[in-house]
Amino acid sequence: MADEKHDAPRSIKPLAIGYLVWHCVSSLAILVILTFTTLAYAGVYSVQEDLPQTVTLMGWPISAWLFIVGSWIAMGLVLVAGVSFAVFALTAQNMPERFGRAIVLGRVMFCLCALDLVFCIIQGDPVSLVATIISAILTAALALEVRALSKAAAQSVPKKSFVAESIDEEPVREELLEGYVRSLFKATTGYCTIMLAWGVLRVVYGLSSLIALPLALGGREATFGLVSSLVIMAIGVYLILSGRSGKTALSGSGSLSRFLLMCKVGVIVSGGALALFVFLLLLGTAPTSGEVFCAVVDLALCFAGLFNGSRLCAELGA
Repeated sequence: MADEKHDAPRSIKPLAIGYLVWHCVSSLAILVILTFTTLAYAGVYSVQEDLPQTVTLMGWPISAWLFIVGSWIAMGLVLVAGVSFAVFALTAQNMPERFGRAIVLGRVMFCLCALDLVFCIIQGDPVSLVATIISAILTAALALEVRALSKAAAQSVPKKSFVAESIDEEPVREELLEGYVRSLFKATTGYCTIMLAWGVLRVVYGLSSLIALPLALGGREATFGLVSSLVIMAIGVYLILSGRSGKTALSGSGSLSRFLLMCKVGVIVSGGALALFVFLLLLGTAPTSGEVFCAVVDLALCFAGLFNGSRLCAELGA
């Protein structure tokens, strides 16, 4: 009886319908706000205060109408992509040839959610932030369900993302290990996950700093801020790539030696940054506490990944 339940076909319909309802409701809320904003700027809907005619981005004034038109275009594309994703996912079990398109649309929608999440964090809008997090969670859940169900389909589907591969393969590979080696495997995959999360935070912080810069005013401070923001984002991207390299290695499709090499470079760079901060302190120039904290975390993550990964590599004989 238990085997029959285990082998029973899974239904994607409840999750797909729930995603479709949430996507349409959240899009409708944005549509209402955008409609009233457009009518207000067109003079059809009266407001008490004068409306600003420009929107400032990185110190550059942008026409409010240009921003409104861009918002309409972005909202339309997201609405169509989300509805298409839900419809393809909803009908894929009966029409297996749609699994491939559903997987691609799922990836597109998750990337759009990630961009929206960054924008909400930069804007400091808590309501939109919560809504975007819910959208991202539902999108990821539906995308992973589509991928899981596509295994039984005879149709060809896009290559697995490293996230889906990690979810599928890491538990299987972990089950083959015992004792100390399994502990090393768990520790290494944990540090890779933290690298990914910390790298994303680094990129978001760099983007928020970049957008807040008054680049239009120029000057030495703006130039320094631009360089600093780009460096922060570059470090974040490197940490994401390092974490991804570790995840693919632990899933079986990558190389642990490549992950260890990236960790070694990370240790050298972050250690050099800390040494530079000490040198600046001796010269009487104090770096910010945020810069020191980030460098320490970078060094700790890369060193922990290198230490545990090296021991795991030695135990596995890779």
